[in-house]
Amino acid sequence: MPRVIRARVAETETVRLAELAASLSLATDIGLGVALENGQRAALMTVALAEAAGVPADEARDAFYIALLKVVGCTGDEDFGARVFGEDSGNWIAHMGGAFTGEMLRAMVANIGRNEAFPRRLSKVMRAFGKLPGMPANTRGHCEVGRLLAERLGLSARVANAMTQVFERWDGKGEPRKLKAEAIERAVRLVQLAGDAQAARRLFGTDETVALVRTRAGHGYDPKLVEVFCRHAPKLFAALEVPSVHDALLAAEPGEPVRLSGDALETAIATIGQYADIKSRFTRGHSAGVAALAGRAAERQGLAEANAVRRAGHLHDIGRAGVVLDIWDKPGPLTESERERARMHSYYTERVLSRLESLAPVPAIAALAHERLDGGGYHRRLPAPGVPMGARILAAADAYHAMTEARPHRAALPAERAAETVRAEARAGRLDHDAVEAVLAAAGQPADAIRRTHVAGLTDRELEVVRLLARGLTNKEIATALDISVKTAGHHVQHIFEKAGVTTRAAATLFAMQNALIAL
Repeated sequence: MPRVIRARVAETETVRLAELAASLSLATDIGLGVALENGQRAALMTVALAEAAGVPADEARDAFYIALLKVVGCTGDEDFGARVFGEDSGNWIAHMGGAFTGEMLRAMVANIGRNEAFPRRLSKVMRAFGKLPGMPANTRGHCEVGRLLAERLGLSARVANAMTQVFERWDGKGEPRKLKAEAIERAVRLVQLAGDAQAARRLFGTDETVALVRTRAGHGYDPKLVEVFCRHAPKLFAALEVPSVHDALLAAEPGEPVRLSGDALETAIATIGQYADIKSRFTRGHSAGVAALAGRAAERQGLAEANAVRRAGHLHDIGRAGVVLDIWDKPGPLTESERERARMHSYYTERVLSRLESLAPVPAIAALAHERLDGGGYHRRLPAPGVPMGARILAAADAYHAMTEARPHRAALPAERAAETVRAEARAGRLDHDAVEAVLAAAGQPADAIRRTHVAGLTDRELEVVRLLARGLTNKEIATALDISVKTAGHHVQHIFEKAGVTTRAAATLFAMQNALIAL
């Protein structure tokens, strides 16, 4: 595993956590197919509702961050929502958190496959109904992944715990623990109502949204908060009528803005990369590997922005969330249309990071990771003069590192073969020669391939198992790979869950990534 390169930054450098959370929220919007800035609007609405309800600033701030990150854990379930409800389901589901079962079923019938012929549409609706029993397990995974991400972003233990409650309901019919009424944190109850309401208003308008919220009082929502909402609805919705949602969001953070610096900032940046990588089993650990490799190569080249290059390595694939897993994990060649969709992830990366001005020039470097010097890269197709040296190093590191990882259509290449391939790309004028040589020199340095001590008390065998689990192998496949029985493999998995404090494979995978347990 590449050694971790610590940031060399001024002690006074700080970044607002709200900026990072807003970017992560935007990536989640893209990944779920909802209107852009849905999470940010939910946070604005939540703060306005908290103020109207007389909630103290510290509790309102918790609700602010919960609103931004409420569904961030949904990236860890391999597109369950898109597979069940359809890729265009995000907007009609966005206000359904507090809905009745009948509302949800009617919405499914009305929206799933609505642009397709009746026989195919009926088949999709029936298939979706058949998948509904699996939703509780997915919800539990969403909650656990959300909790782990919140912790690593530097949020309080109260917020991290609240992330496990975001799919609970006032009437006790939610998931995953069937919490009821005031057993659910008030910050969560604020988010549930405000988030659904702002999404519903886009579809139905103010009056119909108020009527809809009233029907859900005492069922999906806290009735006292519903009363406050209905009494102040016009004023609350006015909080959304702003020239810039992003600027309004930063201004709305309750209390003193939370700022990150030093190791806390570096951990938060790395966590965003882990969010990007967890979607596909073929990319888990990719961004961290690219970051370490690009950072070392930039240092070898004496770049003043070496730390920015390393950070860009963590963030360069955040746009992957916007492309469905069927494309990333397709075992055969992509069609032309699929290739174009895959390339869009670079545009999404630029869009997600565009407002992270305090991290400049990191966003600009990250957005150029897939450009090529002959103008044949993506998404801007820039010629050589438009690609600075930092981005050239990042492109070379990304290409080399990806070649040494397995992909659905090929096995991982040996390091020597990958080196030959990137050198050939440099000779062809697509990658920068000096950047390639710097990356290869950095890759040849000694690296900590095996952890000498294992986090959470994992045994050597459990370490082997968690690495395979994180790559998406089933218990049967793990048993075959390690020459053990399926039952024994299952026992190891359960022990890993217990030691990591999780109950789902998605959360165990993120735990492995966060603790650098995946061999790169």
